[in-house]
Amino acid sequence: MENKNTKLLPIEPLIDAFVQLGHQLIFSLNKADFEELALKSKIENTWFTPENIKHRFEAISTGYLNEQRIRDFINFYHLDNSNRKAQKNIGIVAAGNISLAAWADVMYVLLSGNKVNIKLSSKDAVLMNFVFKEIIKIYPDLEDFIDVQEKLINYDAVIASGSNNTNRYFSYYFGKVPSVLRGSKTSIAILEGKETNKDLELLANDIFTYFGLGCKNVNYLLIPKGYDLVGLIDKFEAFSDYANHNTYMNNYMYFKSIYLLNKEKHLDNGFALIKEEKRIYSPVSVIHYSEYEDRKNLQEFLIENKSNIQSIISNGNVENSVMFGKAQLTTLFDYPDDVDVMNFLLSLN
Repeated sequence: MENKNTKLLPIEPLIDAFVQLGHQLIFSLNKADFEELALKSKIENTWFTPENIKHRFEAISTGYLNEQRIRDFINFYHLDNSNRKAQKNIGIVAAGNISLAAWADVMYVLLSGNKVNIKLSSKDAVLMNFVFKEIIKIYPDLEDFIDVQEKLINYDAVIASGSNNTNRYFSYYFGKVPSVLRGSKTSIAILEGKETNKDLELLANDIFTYFGLGCKNVNYLLIPKGYDLVGLIDKFEAFSDYANHNTYMNNYMYFKSIYLLNKEKHLDNGFALIKEEKRIYSPVSVIHYSEYEDRKNLQEFLIENKSNIQSIISNGNVENSVMFGKAQLTTLFDYPDDVDVMNFLLSLN
């Protein structure tokens, strides 16, 4: 289904619009109506607190909407008008686990010269619509290239994000068109016992930012035998105000009760639980861990769980890992599941 638009958005005005949007997002944090926006968003999704929305706005502004980062990305893919002629309708099924989860996909589609047909998550419609409104005010021509739909129609290719269960549905429903389909993944941290207090405080950010709901949030720890977990859990105090969040604490109390009733060994700091477990996925408020004996043992774990791991966090001594505190500081090059979405879009016939 070919896009009815005959024009191609020039790359320079598009870059300028993204950069201005980044400034606008930061500026909006200091405006009185930000409180109203945050309240509407929290009513829609209780996980979207003002603090988490601010963090997300700042992360997107610095990671995705920074002019030099955008130009580096454009130069890498040679995104001049000669290879931006696909003019396809690209369907996006947005996730809603963290705010503005689909924003990078929107940028990929627009930078490639295609049109965004997006089905928003019911958990993240307020903020996505806000950002669309802001960038269209900056660059009115984008109104013809962003179409929010209740149900995806008129798509030539699809980018869909969801759980492993919804991913099976995606495979069936979008199987006849080129697609990038994402399921559930999580991130892990590898500790060696030589980390500084600052390293562990940064690790707390990787674990608890956005209540741990993102695929780049650390939900699993690999620790050497004899590691001091009590000393680690003490470094989580910066997030002790989570004890005042009802939905989060409902999860915490539920799993704490189960562990106590079943007499399962765990650590508890009043708002988070740490439990030894083979399963790499952990529920909200719970951090799973396992011990490793040596590098060989560690490598075996990584190979066995490769398909479930989004990112590896460490002090830099592990290949292809991210430094502590940088799990959520992503750029356009940080593709979920390591699937090069821009290459996928540029390869469409």
